[in-house]
Amino acid sequence: MLFPPQSNTLTSPAHSRISSVFYATASALILGFTACSDRTQNELSETIYEVDGLIQDLALEDASLIIQHEDIPGYMPSMTMPFNLSNVDEAKNLQVGDAIRFEFVVEETNSSIRNLKKINPSELDLPERPAPQNVKAKHVVEGDNMPTFNLIDQSGNAITLDTFEGKQFVLTFIFTRCAMPEFCPLMSSRFAKLESLIRDHPNLLENTRLLSISIDPEYDTPKVLADYADRYTEDSDFWRFATGDSEEVAKLTKAFRVYTETAGGTLNHGLCTALIDTDGTVRAIWRGSVWEPEAIFESLSKTTTP
Repeated sequence: MLFPPQSNTLTSPAHSRISSVFYATASALILGFTACSDRTQNELSETIYEVDGLIQDLALEDASLIIQHEDIPGYMPSMTMPFNLSNVDEAKNLQVGDAIRFEFVVEETNSSIRNLKKINPSELDLPERPAPQNVKAKHVVEGDNMPTFNLIDQSGNAITLDTFEGKQFVLTFIFTRCAMPEFCPLMSSRFAKLESLIRDHPNLLENTRLLSISIDPEYDTPKVLADYADRYTEDSDFWRFATGDSEEVAKLTKAFRVYTETAGGTLNHGLCTALIDTDGTVRAIWRGSVWEPEAIFESLSKTTTP
């Protein structure tokens, strides 16, 4: 995972707001402490950031808050994202519009927030919220035709729906600056697992492709996507990472109801993954991050091929 440099103290929001908590077993033994040996692997690798933000919505039934947060230096830019609560009781007296400071605890596969406290809104340094993009697109449902598109992949090659003619493909939406383990890194890791499953079946491999579409086209140039892709795959033909004109990307995010909002570094987005059949039909749509690679692999295996 892409963790920032280690630090021994929790810094203030005026500085880097980064604190990496790493417990070294060898040092503990030297000091004569044995308690560290009982710590879990998650405790050994958690990283803590002190973050300021503005509550945009309460989702206490899901034990989460939707927060527009400031830049987290060395980790990710300002965004509006759902944050998991370590303790729901901490948020019971909070409301939409409250400015808060909190500890953001990141582990290898999950994250959460704790030690929430209200602060003066004047302490926040957030970009202005933008006007929504005026892009019209029909919402896609299962059974619809896949919308046409004109994008560019990580190698700088143009890709359209015709690029996948005669092949089924799975698409998802990501962006390279998204660092929360439950979001884009999880989607890309699951696609990597899906690629591994497919490669064990040569017939399926020949007939299948993966497509990750960036929702941050201004930052995610082909070069940036190429560097990102290298972390997950060695086959740029099988798994393409796409960017392009912002309106072209917006047509797809709106079609698949992947709500995005960008301005001044703030990016709010949802998660959607879809399977497109060989004839261009949207065969299946998975919302959020609840899907597993094995489930999509099973759906791919059932798809009728010519």
